Amino acid sequence: YTKEFKHEDALKKIYESLSLMEEHGTPSDLVKVYYSLGRQYYNMGEYKKSIENFLKEIEIKESVNDFRGLVSSHHNLGRTHRTIGNFQLALEQYQKSLSISEKLGDKRLIAANNSEIGLVYENLSRSLLAVEDNEVNFRRALTFHEAALKIYQEEQNLDATAQTLNNIANTYSRLAINEFVAKYGEFWEDSLYQISANVIMVTFGKAFEYYTEALDVFEQIDNTREIINTNINLGSHYIFARNWSKANEHLGKSLIMARRINSQYEIALALFHYGDYFFRQKNFENAEQNLLQSLKITESLGVKDVVMHTNQRLAKVYEQEGNLQKSLKHFKIYNLIKDEIF
Repeated sequence: YTKEFKHEDALKKIYESLSLMEEHGTPSDLVKVYYSLGRQYYNMGEYKKSIENFLKEIEIKESVNDFRGLVSSHHNLGRTHRTIGNFQLALEQYQKSLSISEKLGDKRLIAANNSEIGLVYENLSRSLLAVEDNEVNFRRALTFHEAALKIYQEEQNLDATAQTLNNIANTYSRLAINEFVAKYGEFWEDSLYQISANVIMVTFGKAFEYYTEALDVFEQIDNTREIINTNINLGSHYIFARNWSKANEHLGKSLIMARRINSQYEIALALFHYGDYFFRQKNFENAEQNLLQSLKITESLGVKDVVMHTNQRLAKVYEQEGNLQKSLKHFKIYNLIKDEIF
């Protein structure tokens, strides 16, 4: 079977079930079918149809006062809205789910919704330059992530604890970047060379602290993929601070582990940051080599955001080397993908 055929086959069976349930089923039976349709359309990337079916599921659950069931339904609908960038609608659904889970006193669901709401607030930014609004939203994100962390630690849920520590680190990183944007504008990264390494380390201090804590827990539970990603996060931040030995240490670990498990996406990410590592040290030959390797992988995977950033970095590499033709080529690709995504 092709992937498309499997999806169509699954849909056919669900709709056959729906026809039966509409004639002979209970509300509980219909709920299961609408959930299955919502989930199937979500997996197919047909998010509008996914939303339609999740809303039908919610309507039935509300009619029979299935409050526990509504927690997961609002959560699923929130996740769908977040996936397609409807952040305000996602926030509404997560908050409904959180409100019900608090009334039920279900700590696991309370923590899960707090985490999701935190992630939404991180993404509410209208623009990198909306510094004041971003500060407010990032601080709100922290509040919800910290509430989730407290519960996960009480429940001794190590995997969720580590994921939440990582989310908190990401938020502190965004707050630090927001601080630099306030001082240096949109192209803050190009201004880092003017700032002492110590000031950069202090500004990103909380991000380093929480990434390190997250890494410790991921290593305790032997979560290889997240160990790789957290090492990449640490490596990329040490690049900002021009701590080349620590950057190389973390990026090296991530690349070795990603290759060991043949995780192409993480290999590409590590190579991208190695490209940045060499670029900032003006080793343009090695920067180009790593970025081109990363680009080859991400193009084959169809990861548009990484392809976009890699083309942007390659344009800068070729500009520094004086190869303006290649620089312009990659800058045009960067802008084309940027227009597609945003």
